[in-house]
Amino acid sequence: MARLEIFGALFIRALGSLLHFTYEAADKAWWAGIFSATNESVWEHLKLAFWPGAIWTLLLRLIPIDRPKNFWAGRATSLLLMPLAIALGFYGYTALLGSHSLILDLALFVVSIACGQAAAVGVYAASPLGRGFEAAALVLLLIMMAAFSAFSFIGIDAPLFQPPSEHTQ
Repeated sequence: MARLEIFGALFIRALGSLLHFTYEAADKAWWAGIFSATNESVWEHLKLAFWPGAIWTLLLRLIPIDRPKNFWAGRATSLLLMPLAIALGFYGYTALLGSHSLILDLALFVVSIACGQAAAVGVYAASPLGRGFEAAALVLLLIMMAAFSAFSFIGIDAPLFQPPSEHTQ
C-alpha cells in the first residue's frame, strides 16, 4: 500500500493542478465548480487536494488489491489532513510573512498531499480499528464530500471562502 500511496500522491498532485484551470476551461459551468477552483480563495484550493484524493480513494476501491483493515480510516485521515494542512500552512506562513507566495503555495500543496498520503499508510499499518471506526470514517468522507460540493455555492462571509485581498498578494 505504501508504494500505491506514493503513486497516489503523484496522481493527486497532477489532477489537482489540472483542476485549478478546469472551471474557466468549462466556461464556468456549475458542475465544474464542484471539483474545480472557482476563485482564488483558500477554500477553493482545498478542493484541489480533496477531490483528486477522493477519486484516488475510489480507484483504490475498484482495483483488485488486498486492502488493509483500516482502509476507510486511512483514506478519511488522508482526505481530512491534506486540506487541513493546506489551510493551516497558508494562514501560518502568510501571518509570518504578511503576504502569500505562489512558490510557497505550490510547495505547501505538494507537502500537504505527501503528508496526507503518509498518514494514510500509517493508519493502514496500525492495529485494526474495528468496524465502528471504519463506519465513522466512511460517514466523515461523505460529510466532506457534501461540504466540498456545496460550500462553493453558498455565500459564506468568512476569510476561508473569500479570495485574498490586495494587501496579501
